[in-house]
Amino acid sequence: MRAGTVSEGRNYRFESWWEYFEQVIQQYASAREVILPGLRNAGFEFFVPEGAYYIMADFSKVDWPEEKYQNPMWSKDRIFAEFIARDIGVAVVPGNSFFCSADAGAHLVRFNFAKKESTLIEAVKRLARL
Repeated sequence: MRAGTVSEGRNYRFESWWEYFEQVIQQYASAREVILPGLRNAGFEFFVPEGAYYIMADFSKVDWPEEKYQNPMWSKDRIFAEFIARDIGVAVVPGNSFFCSADAGAHLVRFNFAKKESTLIEAVKRLARL
């Protein structure tokens, strides 16, 4: 009898965790759909993630004043991150943070979309200023 109780507990636990992860997957998918149009309209190029809470986006075709925050100690992605945070009000992570070679991610930034829907809607409005 005791083995059956343990087995039943395991089944319940698995179902609970699975339900939790299904909910998280749905939340991330919904959040992703909020931010994607804003990124596209602003000129970013990216692959649509299928299992992440972030988007690595190429800002090479985005029109921005590159010279505004020029710093000889900063990479281009760091300069863009500074610009977009200060002037547009959207925080990103410089892409080269995720590569062994600093040059490898110099044209990329990472957008995190594990946020409240209202935050993402505001980010999309701000990105429209690019």
